[in-house]
Amino acid sequence: AQQAGAQIALGVNAQVDDIVALAPDHVVLATGAEGRWPLGGNGYHLDDSIAPSLDNLLKTAFRSSTHLGDHLVVIDRVDSIWCYSAIEYLESRFNRVSVLSCAEAPAKDAPLVVRQGLLERLAKSKISLHLSCDVDPCDEELMIGQFGFRNTSTGDRHIVDGVDALTHASPRRPRLELLADLQQAGIGLTLIGDAQRPRELLSAVTEGRAIGRTFHTLRSARNRS
Repeated sequence: AQQAGAQIALGVNAQVDDIVALAPDHVVLATGAEGRWPLGGNGYHLDDSIAPSLDNLLKTAFRSSTHLGDHLVVIDRVDSIWCYSAIEYLESRFNRVSVLSCAEAPAKDAPLVVRQGLLERLAKSKISLHLSCDVDPCDEELMIGQFGFRNTSTGDRHIVDGVDALTHASPRRPRLELLADLQQAGIGLTLIGDAQRPRELLSAVTEGRAIGRTFHTLRSARNRS
């Protein structure tokens, strides 16, 4: 990209004013997606600083080699094999891990052989798995290290004790904080990857390459004219 004349700035949290100051003819938003806190039936919300997303907690774990806590509760609204791979890794960083999953079976969409291996590892682990769950926390319980949840089949309410860390794996939504202001500024926009809609990594790579080739072709045609 640099050989083609692109200027790359790393470690920059670009805001609308920063982008407008560059006077661009067109902006490509590759801002990705993020998981939002699962509200549950009572609409309760926890700030990301208290209950970060699973991918953000993993980033913290990768940056530090220290023990992260006693009891981690993972609220799983995705039920993918990736989530369980992350949970298995975090087991080594906490004394206990409890998973509150909305699914009726763990990683049910994974291939059978993969699921069998997962179930065997879970049976031998320190991970406590609760299925068919909906979160039902309240401030009073959180203050003393308790986290409430309900079984979606029976409606019964249960509590996990001794909790000192929370995280969640939730369906991702595009990060579009910049979109409205850039549209209002009259700048042409193209959304690629998860900024368009959450998909696989290959989609973002393919679309990024395609839009790069398009702009390169337009620039070459302009230089020839």
